[in-house]
Amino acid sequence: MRRRCVWGIIYRMEPCTCYEALINCADKKTNIIFYGHKISVEDFIRDVEGLAASFREMGLKRGDTVTVYLPSCPQGVAAFYACSKLGLVANMVHPLVPVDLLKQNLRRVNSKALMFFDVLLRDENVLDDCGILIRCSVADYVTLR
Repeated sequence: MRRRCVWGIIYRMEPCTCYEALINCADKKTNIIFYGHKISVEDFIRDVEGLAASFREMGLKRGDTVTVYLPSCPQGVAAFYACSKLGLVANMVHPLVPVDLLKQNLRRVNSKALMFFDVLLRDENVLDDCGILIRCSVADYVTLR
């Protein structure tokens, strides 16, 4: 059993996944704020659950790699936790990595799926041979005015 010390108090911690820590420790009354848009923690967890279910429906299974080619955004964080829930490997790649290096990385880690941001990679055809493609949009979490 691991122990954690916070402010001089020792807590016992059972080993758990990042997903389990989110479910067990997140304050459900708080909000995540993304560009002024409030997302409740409960809604965020619901999004994580939905993404995990989608990954499962796509045929992804424990040990498979999902490449997350996104900026710091709710979708990228949700992907991390959804991967944790299913035992998938989250291969986090900085969104400014050039596409040719991204493709090399996808092959090297044998990535089965790629999540990408629509405004950073407008031409999906360059990724035809890169497995399952999952397009994300900033509009998913931000109301554009």
